[in-house]
This record gives sequence, C-alpha cells and structure tokens, in this order.
Amino acid sequence: MTYDEFIQQLDRADIKVREFAQLIKRTPNAITNYAGKGEVPALMGIVSALIAEMHLSGLDYRNVINRVDFNPVAPRAGGQKGFRGKPRYPSAADDPDGFAPDTSGDPIEGPTDAS
Repeated sequence: MTYDEFIQQLDRADIKVREFAQLIKRTPNAITNYAGKGEVPALMGIVSALIAEMHLSGLDYRNVINRVDFNPVAPRAGGQKGFRGKPRYPSAADDPDGFAPDTSGDPIEGPTDAS
C-alpha cells in the first residue's frame, strides 16, 4: 500500500497519524518516515484498511485494539550517534574535499592587535 493510500484509509477511519501511532504503540515519526519510502509495511496497511471499514460500519476499533496486550516496538539498540552511524565531522584525512574541521587542538593563528 502506498503512503498516500494509507493516509486515505486513516482519513476514512477519522484518525490522525499521531493517534494511529499511539494506538499501535509507535512514535508518530516512525509512521511518517514511510512517506519518504512511498509505501507502508503490509501489516500497517491492513490495519489501516480494517479500522477504516470498522469505523464506517459503526464499530469501535479503538476499544478492540486497546484490549489487545502487546509490547511497543523497541527502538533500535546499539545505534551510533551521527548520520546513519557515520561521524558528523570526519577527520580532515577522511574528507575527500578537505572541508572537515581541524580537531588537532592547535589554534588557528590570525592577525594580532599590536597597537
């Protein structure tokens, strides 16, 4: 299911992404990240279609889902700080353009005020 189709299903169910995320014990950002991929996981699409149909049939899907005992999805463990595990500022030797900041600790000498 495309992300746009997923959002249409949520609209049919009269639920916002934030509420849907809380309902399935995820963060809103975890849901909206699928917009960049263009598709949502199959199970998430199935749930959105089912809750839309339940809502249109006058059934309380929130109560049904809240009765299910399940653990939230755990955040990724062992993640590294930085962008996708890469350091934010690589060393100058690793930077092909040579734009990495100098972290050698030597101050850059500039003009001095000799007045």
